[in-house]
Amino acid sequence: MTKVHARFGKCAIAGGLTGVALLADAALGSAYAQIDEIIVTAQKREQNLQDVPGAVTAISNEALTLSGVQNIEDLQTLTPSLTITSVNTFGNSTQIQMRGVGTSTTNVGLEAAVGFFLDGVYRSRSGTAVGDLIDVERIEVLRGPQGTLFGKNTSAGAISVITQGPTFDYEAKGEVSLGNLNSQRARVYLNAPIVDDRLAVRLSGGYHRRDGYVEDIVNGADYNDLDRWNTRAQVLWTPTDDIDVRVIGDWSEASETTVVSVRSVNGPLDTPVFGPLAAAAGGVIINPARPYDMVTSLNDPAQGDFQDRGVSAEINWDLDFATLTSITAYRNYESSAFKDVDAAAVDFFRTDFTFDQELFTEELRLAGRADNVPLVDSVDWLAGFYYANENIGSIANFPTQSQIPGFLSFFATSLGFPLPLSAFASGEDTGGAQTRGQNGRSYAVFGHATIDINDFVSVIGGARFNREKKIASTIDNTIAGPGNNLLGLFGNFRTITDERYTDEEWTGDVALQLNWTDDIMTYAKFAHGYKAGGNNIDGGGAGTFLMPVDPGFESETSNNYEVGLRSQFWDGRTTLNVTGFHTDFTDFQIQSFDGINFLLSNVSGATSKGVEIETVVSPVDNLTFSGGLTFVEAEFDDGVTSGFAVLGDAQLPLSPKWLGSLTGTYRHPIANADLTFVAHGEISFRSRANLDSTTLSPFAEQNGYSLFNGRMALETDDQDWSVALWCRNCGDKQYASFSFASSFQAGSWQKILGTPRTWGVSLSGRF
Repeated sequence: MTKVHARFGKCAIAGGLTGVALLADAALGSAYAQIDEIIVTAQKREQNLQDVPGAVTAISNEALTLSGVQNIEDLQTLTPSLTITSVNTFGNSTQIQMRGVGTSTTNVGLEAAVGFFLDGVYRSRSGTAVGDLIDVERIEVLRGPQGTLFGKNTSAGAISVITQGPTFDYEAKGEVSLGNLNSQRARVYLNAPIVDDRLAVRLSGGYHRRDGYVEDIVNGADYNDLDRWNTRAQVLWTPTDDIDVRVIGDWSEASETTVVSVRSVNGPLDTPVFGPLAAAAGGVIINPARPYDMVTSLNDPAQGDFQDRGVSAEINWDLDFATLTSITAYRNYESSAFKDVDAAAVDFFRTDFTFDQELFTEELRLAGRADNVPLVDSVDWLAGFYYANENIGSIANFPTQSQIPGFLSFFATSLGFPLPLSAFASGEDTGGAQTRGQNGRSYAVFGHATIDINDFVSVIGGARFNREKKIASTIDNTIAGPGNNLLGLFGNFRTITDERYTDEEWTGDVALQLNWTDDIMTYAKFAHGYKAGGNNIDGGGAGTFLMPVDPGFESETSNNYEVGLRSQFWDGRTTLNVTGFHTDFTDFQIQSFDGINFLLSNVSGATSKGVEIETVVSPVDNLTFSGGLTFVEAEFDDGVTSGFAVLGDAQLPLSPKWLGSLTGTYRHPIANADLTFVAHGEISFRSRANLDSTTLSPFAEQNGYSLFNGRMALETDDQDWSVALWCRNCGDKQYASFSFASSFQAGSWQKILGTPRTWGVSLSGRF
């Protein structure tokens, strides 16, 4: 059996790997039907991927290429237990869910239930994960609480992206892609040794643009486009044989008209009230709603911009008895958004939003191995310390627009309180203004050990002590404007200054592993996860002048019980991995709507339970199938409510019960030509889900659907060059990824649509 080595750092140690996607990729390169053995160097020792307990999928660079994965959202076709949705503005509202559980809110002060890590560095806001992927070695998707070895605790899971590091071999490669919707994408990579075995650099860069697919039927503008740049520079320095230093600097930016919704349900006031208002503002209310025509009408353009940059340094020092690792990082993320809040041509509200984040992290680890320990065969151990200091700030303005006075006067009159237009005001000097700030500091110490009692039994466990400190400052003002203006009565006049939050929590995991044969392993595992609480620093977080509320919310914890089977059979041609899980969440953090404000609160809890099946089959030479199937019941506890909606015993939002994927790859060598033809296809499916994150309204139901992706390529045997035809969502399936009630338009609903069919041609080569 061929061995394929893949280096996995500390992140992989946290939960172990199932690695079906990586296994499939290894089999693709084999000249035999037998699936290659994947060797990982977790905990500084070589270990077969199938021998490590836990639920993680590892996806290699070649698997990403075959699937056409361009960003984190595209991963959903390869990892059924994962759901990723971008709502509102792309840089501030990405929601990542694992096994049906995530953080379903756009609140910038709320930590994610599923953490995102890049080269071992924690990215504290999910929105920073939305940029294009470039120069990736592999991606690891870890399911379940990560409560021991990760830099930041997460209650539901983690995504870890590891980029290609510098080597001491020269390499230069480029890739160009053209496609429909005027898509243009280019990537370049350069690796160069400077001093043999001592100093090397690696440079990479990418550009990606594409026209939008939602059209404004009045002015012809298109929305939901792409326009992204990213670069990365790395230096590898090995001053001695015992020390290596990897320094990474990266920068990316985007300027896009995303994410724009379409009208999906027309309310009772659309024809008599909002239609005439929209016409007066130079637009239309699309009535009847026809969301899958992908058309809208807005009186304000939508625009989002972000810049993400940072630097990190990883130092590894071999001390003979152990290895000392330090990862130091600084990151800065800035975004701005201009959005039509009412999502229609009526001239009610717009928002100007800016967000800034600075994050400094430091992690120290000492890892070693002890052999000939009394009563056991060996012990692999690790101890560490983690520190993070984050500053976030945001400014949001919601100026009322020209039609608000007439709209409010109409409603006041219809309720029996006739008021003149002069009682209301609009314009840049009226509406809401919100200023936010928060400093958060995290401290943690942790330890982990793998004890091989004998060839049959291993015990794995770890513990972590966490301490969180946060100080929030929030100012909410309603700007009443000149004259006799009643708008201020409903505003938020409360100023929150120095709201402090402190919490401590022990987390960890323990697992029992039984190695029945060389090809069959079972395990049982318990993990306790944690997500810190804090203060609501979003709009309306303190309620209103008339109805103040407590902006604080408590930490969320999770207990995960898991059993798993890892197996290979049919002379190594088949891998079958099965995982059963049951996760209880306590003080589950949710966002609710009280009719005026979006509030953060804790509910009694939620439960996620189910089964995951992953398999790889290589029946004949050069043909490989891989697939995954997940059944998950992710439900609120009985009695849970959100505002006026009863959520208890309902499936969590954005959470299908059934998710699955199937991929197939065939390689056909062309005789006497040193060429190989590659055909790859994959289908993914999701069952029915509710796309409303606050009330689970029946208007937000999304029926089950399937997506098909395909790729055909011709490449040289040495892979010096290749040309490929590809498509994603080849069947042009129409579906929605998120739904919400239209602002200030009772009974009307909006949908954010999934990307339609995209296709193109790619050319890559080494030079």
